[in-house]
This record gives sequence, C-alpha cells and structure tokens, in this order.
Amino acid sequence: MIDSIFFEHALDLAIDQEQAAADFYTGMAERTGTSGLREIFLGFAKEERAHKAKLEFIKSIGEMKPVSGQLVDLKQSDCLAAIPSSSDLSVRDALIWSMRKEKVAFKLFSAFATLAPNDALRTAFSTLAFEEANHKLRFEIACDDLEESGSES
Repeated sequence: MIDSIFFEHALDLAIDQEQAAADFYTGMAERTGTSGLREIFLGFAKEERAHKAKLEFIKSIGEMKPVSGQLVDLKQSDCLAAIPSSSDLSVRDALIWSMRKEKVAFKLFSAFATLAPNDALRTAFSTLAFEEANHKLRFEIACDDLEESGSES
C-alpha cells in the first residue's frame, strides 16, 4: 500500500495520462494516410501502454513513503495535457501536441525521480523520464520529416 496520498494521486494521474496518450496515438494511426506515420503512432501507443504498466506496477508494490512534512508542488496542473480529439487535428498538429505531451510527461517523471524515497524507484522514474524525452525527440524528427515531404495526411 502506498503510504502517501500524494504519490497515489500523482501515480493515478500519470497512469491516466499514459492511457489517454495511447488512445490518442491509436486514433491518429487509424486516420493518417501515411504508412510511416501510422507505424510511428502505433509504436508510441504501444510504448505508452508499457509506461502505464510500469506505473501500475510501481503503484502495486507500494514502496512509496511520505516525502516529508513539507508541501511539495509537482505542478500537476502543468501535467494535465488535455487530449484533443484525433479527428479534429491535422497530422502536423497531432505531432506538435504529441511533442508537448511528451515534454509534460518528462517533467512529471523527473519530479517523481527527484522525490523517490529509494534508488530503485528513482531509477524507474528516471528511466521513464528518459523514455519520454526520447519520444519527444522522435516526434520532432517525424514533424520535420512531414514538413520536408510537404504531406499532412
């Protein structure tokens, strides 16, 4: 059981965001006309589901301890990346939104790593933060490739 209500809610937020992102990427994969982009979006959906599973595992082991008596602001409102409808976006806009989402996830997991009470959790959250930063870079490259090709479908 997680001792800290803060971490429980923060993990729930992160789990929900990972699922929402996976759903969004799956929706974008279904509507894009470019097979390369379809594979990119499907790959990210799979990775976000894997992140969700890691977070659920971290929550289930319950090794989080209260941080301290201090109030810690993770700026969760900054982490609430509103998931737009995939039908409302161009592929370019979806890539830009995806970059922003990955940046938010990076910041969230980096904050978790800083506050983690032990090395195992610190490593787990640092790894997730690194993966999110890598996702952002890959979306930036996909966006550049899209702009170079002149295609938006």
